[in-house]
Amino acid sequence: MFGLFKLVYMALQSEKAGLPPGSLLHIGEQKVKNAEIQQISFSKDTFERKAFNSLEEFQDTSGSTDLRWVNITGLHDANVISVVGDMFDLHPLLLEDVVDTSIRPKIEEYENCLFMMVKVLSVDDSKKLISVDQISFVLGKDWLITFIEKPNSLYDGLIKRMKTGKGKISEKGLDYLLFRLTDIIIDHYFFVIEHVNDLVLNLEERAIDNSTPELREEILLLKKQLINFNKMVFPLREKFSYFSKDSNEFISNYSVRYFKDVHENVRQIIDSISAEREMLTNVMDLYQVGVSNKMNQVMQFLTIVSTIFIPLTFIAGIYGMNFTNMRELEWPYGYTMTLGAVSYTHLRA
Repeated sequence: MFGLFKLVYMALQSEKAGLPPGSLLHIGEQKVKNAEIQQISFSKDTFERKAFNSLEEFQDTSGSTDLRWVNITGLHDANVISVVGDMFDLHPLLLEDVVDTSIRPKIEEYENCLFMMVKVLSVDDSKKLISVDQISFVLGKDWLITFIEKPNSLYDGLIKRMKTGKGKISEKGLDYLLFRLTDIIIDHYFFVIEHVNDLVLNLEERAIDNSTPELREEILLLKKQLINFNKMVFPLREKFSYFSKDSNEFISNYSVRYFKDVHENVRQIIDSISAEREMLTNVMDLYQVGVSNKMNQVMQFLTIVSTIFIPLTFIAGIYGMNFTNMRELEWPYGYTMTLGAVSYTHLRA
């Protein structure tokens, strides 16, 4: 399956190579049938959540004075992405990054907004795999737009708190909301790390007693997932240094302090990934030791068998040559003596 996705990515990248910069070509898997638009308008005293049935209905809300969090689900619909981009005057290169799920996480400043793209990681327990979805944030003066590949429940608790008027979001503004959304994603990385650690410990226990080819495949699969996990997180260590600045145009001094904490969590996650990769290397070493032990047991068995049958083969070979002048063939007790020697050899073995 991974090979098929890779071929699709290569084909789309090849098609994209002939297009001008800023062209909206979706690169990735289509994870929803139709794109959806939802909006949360809020202030200190108000909260309204609304799903729109058409682009025209959404365009009619452009005059809203409240703070707005607009969520676009589905990156494959170039028309929806383009219309939203026109409404908020988003740069074509920004929109191009939004629909390309093959690129690594990034943070970029534009004239009227801050763009940030990260990966949402989740665990597929049925397949023991780490699934990856892309989410892009675009922060403007009085609006925040999120572009996601498919619906998820990560933000349900946060939205519920916003609706009941709890928390600081309505008071601190959209940059603080961006921090909360980002922090939830990064915190979820820790859950993925715990899942990986459980898998590594399970593989370690099995590697000691049960070094099978299937186990080796599981180790290699998890190793590939850790490499991909690292690719999704490692760029954030550098990109999140953007928030180390004490002040910038889009993030208030108040929120900068919180983003610094997220940056520290990213560094901790990267260290945890390195530790898990080292543990997995040790598991592979244990697997190799188990395979060697099995080979040694087989060799010991074959050595015992050889010890038994080589003398017998030697005796049978000599007396099976059928030469005329073999005195032992005329001995009255030759057969009995040979049978006794064979039995003695078996007993000694």
